[in-house]
Parts: sequence; structure tokens; C-alpha cells
Amino acid sequence: IDSIRYKAEHGDAKYQYAYGVCYEKGWGVEQDTKEALAWYRKAAAQENGPAYNSIGNYYREGTGVKADANKAFEYYQKGAEVKDAQAMLNLGNCYYFGTREAGVLIDAGIAARQIQKGLQEMGLSFQNIMGVLITHDHADHIRAVGTLGEKVHLPIYTTSVIHDGIDRNYGVHLKLRTSRRYFEKGEPWQLGEMTINTFGILHDSSDCLGYVIDIRGKRFVIMTDCGSPNQEMEAYIQTANYLVIEANHDEHMLLNGPYPTYLKQRILSPTGHQSNATCGELLERNWHPDLQNIWLCHLSQENNEPELAYNTVAEYLIELGIEPGTDFVLKALDRTTPGEIWELE
Repeated sequence: IDSIRYKAEHGDAKYQYAYGVCYEKGWGVEQDTKEALAWYRKAAAQENGPAYNSIGNYYREGTGVKADANKAFEYYQKGAEVKDAQAMLNLGNCYYFGTREAGVLIDAGIAARQIQKGLQEMGLSFQNIMGVLITHDHADHIRAVGTLGEKVHLPIYTTSVIHDGIDRNYGVHLKLRTSRRYFEKGEPWQLGEMTINTFGILHDSSDCLGYVIDIRGKRFVIMTDCGSPNQEMEAYIQTANYLVIEANHDEHMLLNGPYPTYLKQRILSPTGHQSNATCGELLERNWHPDLQNIWLCHLSQENNEPELAYNTVAEYLIELGIEPGTDFVLKALDRTTPGEIWELE
């Protein structure tokens, strides 16, 4: 501890962060949240990614500071900008789909207050939300479900298997009680104007769902966190008018990047994440003229770039004589900033 303190006091950001951890955990010093936060701030002043993430956690949880979801998001975003993997994860995933009158959230991996802010910027509120549809039980997709379900009183829809996974997830502090809603995978059901169905996706969660939403004669399909493509994914792409699909990483960037071997192997496994090239091949096999819009989602901050994802996928379709911008709209979504509003016909 003396060596850590010495290097921290002499301005080494890595050791300033480590000294903050010592105070947070009570390792070699008396546990002191305020001292921990002070050292994290010193490290963050030198753009230390883990320190940004830790400060974000303090604001998210209200530890030593007043809880502030917007400040938490700001620190996570700063951490993501310097490519801290945990900060990127804490940015989370959440989508709104619906009309100006009513819609649904798909996943809720960011703070409820940040979701509320995003809705307000679209001229919406929680009163416009009919429910939250959950794809799987990883923390970056479910972190806010407890607040949304038990405090905002939005119904949380998913399968019994995924609900059980949510119960076990340490990232969900407020457990679901009155807000649970269940459906069976592969069986369509109605919510307002929407007919909703689901299909299975390979991923290393308790279960993982793609969603199919039919409304006003159009079909919207979302498939995020995809391992190896399966027949259901292919079949639903062939019937989609609007598609959100994962293009997580460039394989060369991943293999030559800083991730440890075990994490690279997990991402590349059949239950990991879909590469740009795999996404392009999947769309090349299943594109059809009624597929009007494609959004590439869940891009890795460390192992991908929006322009690279776009160009890789576009190349596969151009080989078929299909031109993005002419025959359909292709967009790579930024992982670190809220997306724009897309008005669909």
C-alpha cells in the first residue's frame, strides 16, 4: 500500500485509481468513500478510463454523492471515449419503437432518468410507454428494469427463463415483483396496435430473443447480441421491412486488439457476437426489395468503427447490385451517443 500511495501522490493516474480502489474496498487503509472518490477524480483528471467508470457508478448509485443519472451517463461516456470496456458496457442499450401516441421500449440497460430524458427529447413520456420488451438478461440490457417496473410501474415483458435470469443478475438492484409479464417464445400476442412475436438467438445468456413487431401493415425486426446465425434469423430478415441487426466487431481489430484471450474467444464463439462480415453475409443471403431500412447496432467501441461496419456490410450488398442510399437505407448506430429519431412510413 505504501508503494501505491507514493506513486499516487506523485501523480501517476493508474496508481491514483488503484489508491481509490483501496479506499473504496478498505484494502490496507480504512474504508472511506469520500477519499475513494477524491482519488478517482484525480485519476479522471488525467483521462483514466476506470476512474471515469467508478465515478459514474457513484453517481448512478448515489454513493458519496447525490444520485444523478445524467452525471453518471456523462462519466460513462467519457470512459467510453477513452475505450474503457466497463464504461462502454454501462452506457447500455435501449430502443423506442412505436407511434407518437404509444410504443414500447426494447431493453433498458441505461438509467431510467436517462431514458426519461431521451423520451422527453422526442416529445414523449413514460405515459406513452405500454411496456418494456427484454431480449436477454445481460446487465447492459436490463439495468433499469427494476426502476421502470417497480417505481414507474411499466410492465416488463419477457419469457420465464429470462425473468429468472433477471432475478439472478447482480446489476438489477430493485427486483421485479408486481411488474412481471410473461409470454411464450414463438407465440404471437397483442399490445395496442402491435402484434408481437419472438424467436430464439444464440447468445451466452440464459436465453436470448429477437423481436418481430407487426403494425399498420409493416414489419419491424430487431436482433441484437447474436451468436452464429440460425434459420429463424434468416427467415425473419426475409419478411422484414425494417431491421435492426448486430454488427459488433471487425474480426481483425478484435484479434489484434487489447482484449484478453478468453474475452476474444467468448466474442468469436457460436454464442458470442456477430462480426461485420457475418452480418454482411447474412444480409447478402436474405435481402429483398421490401427491406427498406437496416440499422447496424451493438457496435463495439474497442473493436469496430461505424464507418467500418457500414462499409463492410455495404460491400456484400453492392456485390448483388444493391446500392445503399438508392435501394435501401443503411445506418451504423453510434454506441456512445443517443440515436436520432427515425420517422418510418
